[in-house]
Amino acid sequence: MTVKNKLSKLEFSNEGTSVEISIYGVVDGADISAKTIKETLDAAQPESITLRINSVGGDVQEGIAIGNIIKSYGVPTTAIIDSLCASIATVIADSCDKVEMASNASFMIHNPAVGLFDAMTADDLRKIAATLDSLTKSIKQTYLDKGLKIDEKKLGELMDAETWMTAQEASDYGFVDEVGQPVKAVACATRKMLDMYENAPDNLPVEPDEPDEPENPKQDPNKKGDESLDELMQKLFDDVDAIKAKYKPGQSDPDEPEQPKDPDKEDPDTQRKVENMFKAFFNTKK
Repeated sequence: MTVKNKLSKLEFSNEGTSVEISIYGVVDGADISAKTIKETLDAAQPESITLRINSVGGDVQEGIAIGNIIKSYGVPTTAIIDSLCASIATVIADSCDKVEMASNASFMIHNPAVGLFDAMTADDLRKIAATLDSLTKSIKQTYLDKGLKIDEKKLGELMDAETWMTAQEASDYGFVDEVGQPVKAVACATRKMLDMYENAPDNLPVEPDEPDEPENPKQDPNKKGDESLDELMQKLFDDVDAIKAKYKPGQSDPDEPEQPKDPDKEDPDTQRKVENMFKAFFNTKK
């Protein structure tokens, strides 16, 4: 799941030789990316790393990469779950040596999924299924390496069911090492983001969804605004008649006697005004 989230933020702070990284929002590879985390840690060369997590999940491969990067430095690592740790964010958390979780936070695991928007052949679908199987195996291994209190069969059942857990339940299964004091829950997603999951609880804190753009009402193709094309054309012809009546050929002053009209010659001033009206009406340039 890759969703652009205005709530996403990746923040770093240093205290001596320790680096704290806050991963809040969607792991999208842009606002929150493995590349940025690696570059920052390479520059800092920390002796310990702390992750603070409040995330709805995101890009599976990006999350796996972040977890592997965190482990690669060979220094003590701690994940602190402040509010929500869902989907691939749980893999990032369980890549750390120690996981602490606020007692009122939420933890969710499930199988990776992909949204299909293009036409697919059978071969295309088989390749996608193989990739998902590989990612599922990698995710399971991260959890098992954490030292769970359940076996692989039970883990598979929990992932198949998209299981949402309290902090105590996550601790009982072995995903979390320590349950801490409750903290003020902070939203890291909108309701629409959470609704992409099947079993998301209704009581999770959310940010307001951005309003949908109103659909354009169906209009008569012959209508422009509130008036039909026929009505507008009639107005145009009425205006043309009014111009011709006011600006008579060869007459510069309304009180000046009317000059004889040459039936084969159109008054240039009147012609120009009519042309200008048509240009304005159809919004064209000559």
